Amino acid sequence: MTSWIVDRLGRDVPLHFTAFHPDYKLRDRPPTPPQTLARARSIAIANGVRYTYTGNVHDCQGGSTYCGRCGERVVERDWYEISTYNLTDDGRCRTCDHAAAGRLRWPAGRSGPHSSAGHTRAARALTAVESPRFVGVLETVLNHDGGVREAVRRFYGEVLGLPLVAGWDDGLAFRVGAGVLLLFDRQRLAERPGAIADHGASGPGHACVQAAAGEYERWREQLTAVGIEIVHDHNWDRGRSFYFKGPAGNLLEIADCDFWPGR
Repeated sequence: MTSWIVDRLGRDVPLHFTAFHPDYKLRDRPPTPPQTLARARSIAIANGVRYTYTGNVHDCQGGSTYCGRCGERVVERDWYEISTYNLTDDGRCRTCDHAAAGRLRWPAGRSGPHSSAGHTRAARALTAVESPRFVGVLETVLNHDGGVREAVRRFYGEVLGLPLVAGWDDGLAFRVGAGVLLLFDRQRLAERPGAIADHGASGPGHACVQAAAGEYERWREQLTAVGIEIVHDHNWDRGRSFYFKGPAGNLLEIADCDFWPGR
């Protein structure tokens, strides 16, 4: 196929190999292995396709753009995040001055990503987005009453299997994928000086975590096996989730996919 693309369409036509992941009504098939995407990309490059990419996976090498002449990485990407932009404002490689294929010229009347006024916009160089962006939720905070710290530690660390990455007299921190779940003793937290005390709240809180592909039902089985009641099941437009309570009464949720709009 890639030889046909080079012969019929040209070697500068971008080609994307995008990973499948189970979602919505098609959840009985496994996700595409990253190695499969990398192999497909290698074959395309060997056949002469200059701009070939992997997608829907974290792959900085496969998601980046390279100069068609010198091979320098001119746009470094991980997923949708741009960390390096090594093109001039008119779309030329800053190493060998080769013009990259595509519409890469910076809009007239605006400062480019390498001008003195444009450095703060480097991460938005290709899309010219006006607002800064977030890459995800780093912290989620739940609170508990005093006297249940050890039960909280065992539940999140042993039952849910979350790695404990930090701890204080009034709180614990567990890693959940790219983010961190903070569990604070609300009474002791209120004694802290400054803004940190405002992490506390009265009453139960809520957090939702997304199960790894194919492991949604395994989580339900594991929680039920240790006596944790599933208090609610819900079918959303784009997925499903179930709810249960932690030892401090916080309402927890496990989802089988990211069912929110915007992705």
